[in-house]
Amino acid sequence: MSKINIIKIGIVVLASICAIGFWSFTCKYVNNTEDTRNNEIECNTSYTDKEIITNRYSVLYDDSGEYLLSPKGTKITGPYLKIYSEDISETDQFICRYVDKNGLIGYMNQDGTKITKPIFIQASRYIENAPVRVETTKSEVYYIDNSFERISEDFAAGSEFEHQGCYARVKLLTTQKYAIINKKGEVILDGDIDYINPLPDVLCLATAKLSDGRVAILSLNSGNDDSVNILYKTDERYSGISEMHFDTYAYIKNNDNNVGVIDFKGNVIIQPVYERIDAKIINSEDSKFMGDKVEFTCIKKDGTQRIIIKEF
Repeated sequence: MSKINIIKIGIVVLASICAIGFWSFTCKYVNNTEDTRNNEIECNTSYTDKEIITNRYSVLYDDSGEYLLSPKGTKITGPYLKIYSEDISETDQFICRYVDKNGLIGYMNQDGTKITKPIFIQASRYIENAPVRVETTKSEVYYIDNSFERISEDFAAGSEFEHQGCYARVKLLTTQKYAIINKKGEVILDGDIDYINPLPDVLCLATAKLSDGRVAILSLNSGNDDSVNILYKTDERYSGISEMHFDTYAYIKNNDNNVGVIDFKGNVIIQPVYERIDAKIINSEDSKFMGDKVEFTCIKKDGTQRIIIKEF
């Protein structure tokens, strides 16, 4: 065998050894990578399942009623005619409403301890930092604080707390007129008011109809002074007024059921001579705030239309 052939054979053998070693390393690397990935998936799955299990209370219904279940699925309390599942939060502490066999509502916490007896025929959902509206079997409407202590007198009717939990609209027993109370249960606005429209969540203007037929714009001051004032009254008489839109305009209605528009200062900017008015907000690069420019489509009973654009 020649010297050249011996060298060729040596090269082939060496290449084969290197290939086998590389293949072995590659297989181990791939297998180790897949094993690690599988372990990560298993760990993540176990972690997620555990989180779901440990953070979720629930309500179980069967023929005997409804039960509050712990995160592990064990019965905490029940049966009740109803447990308000929408009151159950993602945290490990919450207060929810329950209904007893007589159809009366009470409050309990997450371990099933009753905070109040079931004495209400209506009760609002518990919200931190806002009073709760309740109504008894005697049709007494009043408000309780977060300690479930009564904070107000009785009212003929009342809304839940609005404007981020600052105020509620109530109907006085003595005059049957409407008023507004603060978080302490104190009446801070009353008078000859036939109704007050729902208060906005964030914006600061609301509307009301007065007993003399005029309509009013209300200013909500939820700062240090905690007050609600009548900002403007119209001189004219109307049969109704809508909520304030974008703190810029509201619809009014006269005794003929014709519709018009007033601005945030109580000025009539579209006379109430239309059967319907539709509004469209115009947004542009020059807009200072949402609702500063509005296109009103005013439709009369005969079908004729008129486009009116107003800037505020």
